[in-house]
Amino acid sequence: PYGVWEMSMRPYASLSQAPQPGFLTAIIAASGLNLHDTGQDLSLDSSRPTFLDRCPGARGDALASCLNDNRIHTSIVFNAVDQDGDGDPDILGRIANVHSIEMGGPVDADDDGLPDTYSALTGLAEVACGNGAPAGRTAGRLLITCPDVRISGRAAFGGDVSLDGALDVDGDADAWRFRAGALGGQDLTRGLFFADIVAMNTSIRITKPVCRDQGSTAQIYAAPVSYLNSSGEAILGIRARATDHNTHWSVAMTASIDRDTNSDGLADVITLTGANDHVLVLTRCS
Repeated sequence: PYGVWEMSMRPYASLSQAPQPGFLTAIIAASGLNLHDTGQDLSLDSSRPTFLDRCPGARGDALASCLNDNRIHTSIVFNAVDQDGDGDPDILGRIANVHSIEMGGPVDADDDGLPDTYSALTGLAEVACGNGAPAGRTAGRLLITCPDVRISGRAAFGGDVSLDGALDVDGDADAWRFRAGALGGQDLTRGLFFADIVAMNTSIRITKPVCRDQGSTAQIYAAPVSYLNSSGEAILGIRARATDHNTHWSVAMTASIDRDTNSDGLADVITLTGANDHVLVLTRCS
């Protein structure tokens, strides 16, 4: 009644193939041999719940035949039972105290040269390890209560993955998007690609970032950091600018000085290209 059965091996002790004490070789579910209680008598009118089902899905004559035959069945179904009749299962089949579950390889059941039968674990609600806390079962959810879960091979997740703790990665981490919760959900995919202070006495070539989001465009920001007019006139205004060259930008800094050499009433504008002239350059995707 508690999902466990046992069988004495004494009647088979004289057989040369009999297992030795401490070794379990096989469990065979055969009706009428008292190996386990199916929860149904042969009149098929029992009201007792069926926890262990050797005839899953069988009805009527097919069920009667299944319960009476002596064939060896290779599958066992642990049924969920709605004992209090409220429409929700409240007793769920379980395998307890198992050390490992090893799945078989693909099988070519119809002998056409192509595998067509694959091992599967379906309908699981919980995988508990040791003293796992009781699970709050939800339809379509598998809860793993093991304190340490390791996947030796490649794992693919078709949906979102939520982590309450830290994520430690020994190798590379490739992702389409990174968001920083500590920065108010800042989308790092649209964050800074380049940030540096560049000198104006060299050729400045800033590569454009590749923005793969729909509607996102590459942007550049340039701000003066330090500057000096070697001719000595006072600087009235300063400006850093970027020129678009399709795949990259060039950056320059200009200054309006207290001089009007062409007498047009406007201050002369000169380009600052000395070793003392620096611009802060930032690039990002919009």
